[in-house]
Amino acid sequence: MSYKVLTNDYRPPLQGGEPLWDGATLPYTLPAVALDASGRDCAPGYHYCATPAGALRIAGLWSDGWPACVVAVEPAADAIERGEKWRASQLTITRRLGQDEIRAAVREMSARFGDHAEAMTDAQMAWYEALGRPCNVVVTGGEPLVQRRELRPLLAVLQQERYRVEIETNGTIGPGDLAELVNQWNVSPKLAHSGNDGLRRMDASVLREFGATAQAWFKFVVSSRDDLDEIRSIAAAAGIDPSRIVLMPEGRTAEEIAGRSAWLVDVCAEYGYRFTTRLHILLWGDRRGT
Repeated sequence: MSYKVLTNDYRPPLQGGEPLWDGATLPYTLPAVALDASGRDCAPGYHYCATPAGALRIAGLWSDGWPACVVAVEPAADAIERGEKWRASQLTITRRLGQDEIRAAVREMSARFGDHAEAMTDAQMAWYEALGRPCNVVVTGGEPLVQRRELRPLLAVLQQERYRVEIETNGTIGPGDLAELVNQWNVSPKLAHSGNDGLRRMDASVLREFGATAQAWFKFVVSSRDDLDEIRSIAAAAGIDPSRIVLMPEGRTAEEIAGRSAWLVDVCAEYGYRFTTRLHILLWGDRRGT
C-alpha cells in the first residue's frame, strides 16, 4: 500500500489546481496523466510515498491552513521511484486514513526529538485538530432564496474562504445565478397535507431545474401512505432520481415518529428512497431551542 497527501478540499498540496477527488467515492481512479520517467525528483505524474510519514514530511500537515487529507492509493504498473517519492501515470484512491493513523505518522516524524517526541506529536495533533474548524455552512429560513441579492455576496465570501455551503429551500424559487456558489441544495416541497393550500407551495418548472442538478436532495415529510402517490408524481414530473429523495415521518412526539417510521422505512427500501427521522424530537421532545 502507498500513500498520498491532498489538501482539505482534495487538491494537490504543492502544485494546487482543481480537486482530484470528491472526498466520498471509493475506490476512485484518478484520470491518467503523462508520466515523466526521467531521473528528476519533481516531474509530471502523480506523486506519492511508501509511508504516510514520508508523504506528510514532503507535503505538510496543513500546507494551506487546513488539516491535510491522507489517502491510501494503488499506483499503476508504470510507477517509478525517484528520491523519497514515487510517481505513476494513474492512482486509485482506496481509503482515507483515520486520525489514529495520522497520529502514528506524526509520531514517526517526531521520533528524532527523542524524549520530546510525544510532546511534539501532541502539539502537532492539537494544531491539526484545531485547524479542522467547522467548514460546512447551512443557510435556512424562512425561504432563503427570497433574499437572493443579499445572499450572493455572503456566498461568494464563503466560497473564497473554502466553506462548503448548503441552502434549504421549499423549491418554489429556482437556484439561478447562485448555483455556482452552492454545494448542496436541500429542497423540501410542501405536500398537500402541509396546510399551505392558500400559499404557493409547488412550482413544477423550479423542481425540474433542481432535479436536473446532482447537487439537489429532496426531502418530503410524510404523514400517511396517501402522500406516497403525490411524491411519486412530483418525482416523475421533475425527473428526480429516487436515490435523491429523502422521506421523513411527520410527528411531534417520539410515539408518532416511531409509528410512522415502522412502515416508512419499508417504503424507502422498496422504492430506493432514503430515510431520515426527527432526531431532536426523539432526544428532547417538541421544545423550542432544540
